[in-house]
Amino acid sequence: MDDSAVNRRLCELMLRRLGDAPESAVDGQEALERQPLLEPDLILMDVQMPKLNGLEATRRIRAASGRAQRPCLVAAAPARWHQPSP
Repeated sequence: MDDSAVNRRLCELMLRRLGDAPESAVDGQEALERQPLLEPDLILMDVQMPKLNGLEATRRIRAASGRAQRPCLVAAAPARWHQPSP
């Protein structure tokens, strides 16, 4: 789950090459709403998302699904990479 279309697409392509069938959502709220239909084995979640952040979305997904031990990878990256001046 990531609010960046580029990041979502990159993750989808990499996971498909590994033989997985990824699903994506644009924010934590959409991920929470789609979770009952998907029941994923692994959740990749961005921390900084609109509507519902990744940490809270992960907590709610785990609580709603009854699978508290489901693996989740929650990551954060700066919105803009900064290159120091030479």
